[in-house]
Amino acid sequence: MQKFITLKSLYISYYDRDPRYLTWRILLIQFNQYKANRYYRRKYNDRNISIST
Repeated sequence: MQKFITLKSLYISYYDRDPRYLTWRILLIQFNQYKANRYYRRKYNDRNISIST
């Protein structure tokens, strides 16, 4: 019985912690992609300007 209770509490704590961790990871990944996209877009636009002029 004690084992079952500890397993259940572990399971609950894991699923309590997991969604927040996942959303944090997703936000972090999206933020990194956004930063990279801005950086590459700026580089690409600079190159286009230098080619066109």
